[in-house]
Amino acid sequence: MKRLMVLLCLASLALTGCAGPTAVLSLQYTGAEKAIKSYPVKVALVEPKHSKDQNLEKIAAGQAQMMLAATYMATPPPLPLDVQILQKYNAEYVPRLQSALHGDIERLLAGKGMTVMAKYASFDEIPFAAKKEIDLIVVSEFNFSPLILDRMNKMLFVFGPLVHTGSVELNGRLEITMVEPMSKELILIKKVDLSSNRITYNDEAGAHDALVNLLNTTYPQIIQKASAIMDSDEIAVAAKDVQQLKEKKRY
Repeated sequence: MKRLMVLLCLASLALTGCAGPTAVLSLQYTGAEKAIKSYPVKVALVEPKHSKDQNLEKIAAGQAQMMLAATYMATPPPLPLDVQILQKYNAEYVPRLQSALHGDIERLLAGKGMTVMAKYASFDEIPFAAKKEIDLIVVSEFNFSPLILDRMNKMLFVFGPLVHTGSVELNGRLEITMVEPMSKELILIKKVDLSSNRITYNDEAGAHDALVNLLNTTYPQIIQKASAIMDSDEIAVAAKDVQQLKEKKRY
């Protein structure tokens, strides 16, 4: 009987993916276009900003606080899966997304025929002298949020551990805003909405892998959509308006 129990437990562990997450984050966009025409437009980039979903953050914080209150137990329960996913996303994946977006938006603008003068960590870091020379400053913000849906707990065997199944969904928006350097007046705003992408999973490790795979497949789609809605002629006209505004205000 004891041997049977051991065999059942080993089999259930194998089915629940005890090896842990295996997917590797790879945010790559290979569709960068080459400039066919050059435009007399000088731009600067500010590092993309991540705006968190406040409702999700409040829920996660509340659940984490409940888990903290249980630390007096001999074996405290693990954080809920959705809290684990959100914490890992904010800590590890958001910085990678910021870096990838910074580089790909630069390549996108260069491919549209613009001259990218410099990249900055924030708007406040741009020197006054540079603002006088730059036509437009490109500021990006994204609020992609992972959601855990359709959660169910199943026990494969009488003595086996619970199997957590469900799906991971990624929603949100990327906004690319072009502003006048001196006054910060909004000139152009381009928005890319994420379609409701979802991947199912059969265990906790699979949930982490599902999020990584979602990011890997969704990211190039986002950049492709951004490229499609950014029109070189429209940007050039906006830059000309900025130059006229500078002349009027004697910048």
